[in-house]
Amino acid sequence: MNIKQILILAVTAAICIGFVFPFFGYDQEQRGGPADTGREIKAPVAYYEIQQIASDAIVNITNETSELIAISNNPAAPGFMDGMYNLSQSVNGTDGMSVEVWNHGTFVFKFRVPAPNAEIVKEINENVLYPIRANITFRGYMGKRLGYGEVIYITAGLHTKKGDYIWADVYQKKNETMTVPELFGLEKRSIPEGPTIYAEVNETTDISVGAGITSNFDLEELKEEISDMTGTAHKPANFVVNPRTEEKTIIAAEASINETTNETIIRLVNKTVIKKIPPGEAVMNQLNNLSGVSAQLNNDTNVTTVSFNNSVEEITKILDSTRMNYTRNNGALSFRLPLDADTSAVNATLIAHNVSDIRMNINGFISMDYYVVFDGTLTQVRDNGHFPAALNLDAKVNDKIRAELQYYTMSGGPAGTTIIPYSAVQV
Repeated sequence: MNIKQILILAVTAAICIGFVFPFFGYDQEQRGGPADTGREIKAPVAYYEIQQIASDAIVNITNETSELIAISNNPAAPGFMDGMYNLSQSVNGTDGMSVEVWNHGTFVFKFRVPAPNAEIVKEINENVLYPIRANITFRGYMGKRLGYGEVIYITAGLHTKKGDYIWADVYQKKNETMTVPELFGLEKRSIPEGPTIYAEVNETTDISVGAGITSNFDLEELKEEISDMTGTAHKPANFVVNPRTEEKTIIAAEASINETTNETIIRLVNKTVIKKIPPGEAVMNQLNNLSGVSAQLNNDTNVTTVSFNNSVEEITKILDSTRMNYTRNNGALSFRLPLDADTSAVNATLIAHNVSDIRMNINGFISMDYYVVFDGTLTQVRDNGHFPAALNLDAKVNDKIRAELQYYTMSGGPAGTTIIPYSAVQV
């Protein structure tokens, strides 16, 4: 059995004695200080009265300290704390341990670790804190309390880092040796970093459907087959026909002034003009006479747009005959369905009507933290308790989800860059 194992056994025995004789060596619970046992306590122990002075304070973490922290409500006699102190000295990477006792019942064990890592935390938990069934779950930080500007000591989670924002309760601690109480904070929860955050679904309203239209499409026929669709918006697919270009040389007059004689000199020069020629009237008539087709010429650009719900093969033949360059663009369709709609049947019907890239989601609302951090900027979320969101089809009220916030960014003004979240999408 090595020395470390012997120490662990000794500490375990000490706490067993502490459980059998709970006031052994610990009548400071009644007197506010350590018991007079006739021996010096090796472990640095400080006793404080603490009082909460603020709740839900926002704190910006400005720095990390070297202190790893465990908090326990198990009573510990001075000899027991000495045993823990001795054990802490055997942990590589640990510079020492101190203990704070809050309000005669809460023990705060602080381990000074200049370069914390998972192995050191594990060794302290297993070899030092195990007898009191506690674990290192916090670290010491320094943080600026928003609205006050003061920097205070913060006890927060191990994964907290410089630049984070947290919600914290603020306390003051004091004892007989202090002339001025000292402020410190205890983390309640972290303020999430956007744009992806955790949220809770609190309402679902209906289903949104969006899709692309690639070929012949009859909206009225679709409405007959999907009778409960509402809020329909439809943009037909189209062909965009670019004008044919011709270069033509013309004779043009150029005027200039002789600076010496102040005479105007007019010269005839050759100039190349590019002429944009759209489809002729005959072609336009052919297109507009097709079923479900509308051809329109933009007189400013000479670009022709041929929107269609039908006759796609005939349109292609006519345009190919002109030998003009054209592109074909998909149309768009969107509508809404009630929550109890058969989405599988709707999907099959849309495919049968030449609809592709079908997207469905539930429209609803989520609740989230009042603040979110975007690139280090603390941002307020309006209506955070009832925030609009596009949800997955299997989403239900009270579900805990991850959602990506959609937001606008505005620069300038007295506040600098302003971020305005406006909706969310479940991820």
